[in-house]
Amino acid sequence: MTVALQASLDAKIDPPRADVLIVGGGPVGIRLGQQLAQQGQSVVVLGDENHDPYNRVRLTPLLSGDVQFGEIELPYTPGLKDRLNVHVGARVVRINRQARSVTTADGVIWPFETLVRP
Repeated sequence: MTVALQASLDAKIDPPRADVLIVGGGPVGIRLGQQLAQQGQSVVVLGDENHDPYNRVRLTPLLSGDVQFGEIELPYTPGLKDRLNVHVGARVVRINRQARSVTTADGVIWPFETLVRP
């Protein structure tokens, strides 16, 4: 999935405010992000795992060796890269609803308009 970006643990970034910030890079979070981006929303998905999102239902065939990891990755939706940003390895450690922001383990503060935790 080429949309996935890995935020550097050493560099502090100043992310723009997202219309919707989704905490959780699993199938539900990714599919929700795709749907919202297709509707014109700017979406940021923060995933704790250090690899691209994948279809967890297909873990059994992966572990049995019937498929490779690339075959269970969630598909990238063309045309959404300006509105959908997926960040892997971004563990949320604090949610500040009053300030409308979340903080990840690397110290980056992610502002949002709407927060979703699928």
